[in-house]
Amino acid sequence: VNNATIKKNTVFNTRDDGIETVDLVGADIVKNTVYGTGDDGIVSAGGSDIRIARNIVRNLRDDGILVTNASDVRIKNNEVYSLGGDGIQTDGVSESKIRDNEVYFVGGNGILSRNGSDVTVSENLVRELGKDGIAFVNMSDSFI
Repeated sequence: VNNATIKKNTVFNTRDDGIETVDLVGADIVKNTVYGTGDDGIVSAGGSDIRIARNIVRNLRDDGILVTNASDVRIKNNEVYSLGGDGIQTDGVSESKIRDNEVYFVGGNGILSRNGSDVTVSENLVRELGKDGIAFVNMSDSFI
């Protein structure tokens, strides 16, 4: 699928992920509210040109926003809180920016980026976490 938009939805009390996309090119996931899910809040697996912006993700069992194996990802202006896992996590992501997010009251890391390259994390507010505020693991050409 190309050029998909998921906008202004409220998703709650699901058994698995709140919002999940797979292999999208040109995806906008914006202005959604996700809470009370059995797993992650917003998940994007594969694809490119993905924008996850101005969402509220809260009261989840696992991660707030999880992006895997994707490129040209922009995670911006999200509020993520009261989670069991990580606030924002990327794995295998390249050429991406994580910016202007607020992450708090999470059991895991505030922002975790691993196994990727050319990722910039800037101007985020992360506080009251169970683990690291911002963590890079096995990253290249990336900046905090």
